[in-house]
Amino acid sequence: MAHTMNERFEVRRVVVALDALCDNRGALAVASDLAARWRCAFAGVFVVDASLVHLGALPGVRQVRLSGGGVQPLEASDLEADIAARERQARRAVAEAAGRLGTTYSFSVARGSLSEELAGLGGDDLLIVEGTARRYGDRAGLESRWRRVAERVRNPVLLLRRRAAAPGPVVGLYDGGPGSVRAIAAAGLLAADRGSPLLVVIGSDADAQAEAALAEVLAALRPPPRFVRVAADDSAAWRRAVAAARPALLVVPTAMSDERWASAGDADVLLMR
Repeated sequence: MAHTMNERFEVRRVVVALDALCDNRGALAVASDLAARWRCAFAGVFVVDASLVHLGALPGVRQVRLSGGGVQPLEASDLEADIAARERQARRAVAEAAGRLGTTYSFSVARGSLSEELAGLGGDDLLIVEGTARRYGDRAGLESRWRRVAERVRNPVLLLRRRAAAPGPVVGLYDGGPGSVRAIAAAGLLAADRGSPLLVVIGSDADAQAEAALAEVLAALRPPPRFVRVAADDSAAWRRAVAAARPALLVVPTAMSDERWASAGDADVLLMR
């Protein structure tokens, strides 16, 4: 079943990417819960980092054990066995999550370029990924990797950055560019779904007609959304508005520059086409 709001934003399938670099339990819980409540199809994709596989094939590569600090050769066969074990674990986790919620599911494996592997997702698929690596990973690098993927796929990408649910509004950003209307429609849907207030940050160059059109898209939302205007060409003003709101979820058009929302802290971020 499609979950929709004024036919502007529609989700027919929730897809969770299970990355070996991440603790995926949060993403899996959010994805399976949304699929069950929205009565959407549910899918898990196990992501195999192509660069890691290539690294294992190089001669003379060594690895450092985090437990104990010992150094030993990185054998390609050991790496493949570890990847296979993680794949089985991911497959079992998806099946168990779907079983608990009584929803059907599918499972696949993505190897190679993430952008190419995920290009087959449809525009009405919602891809959910973890934005934070395990404690030994590089959080910023992981976020930027998924940010690059979001720029190349056709579907919305929800980047989870919070370790636990926390109060806060949903904030949607509108600059009139590609994906802006869908971003605000999605923000309204998710605000209603969470029972959270919605704040719409809108550029000063948007005319009154544009704001009225957004208000119409969000007419059913209670409480009504609040609109805040900022100078359209002042990235710092956008950042200040986002930081002041302290959002739990930020909804952003994928084409919008990161400079306008880098102040979102650890808020989850939904990137919309």
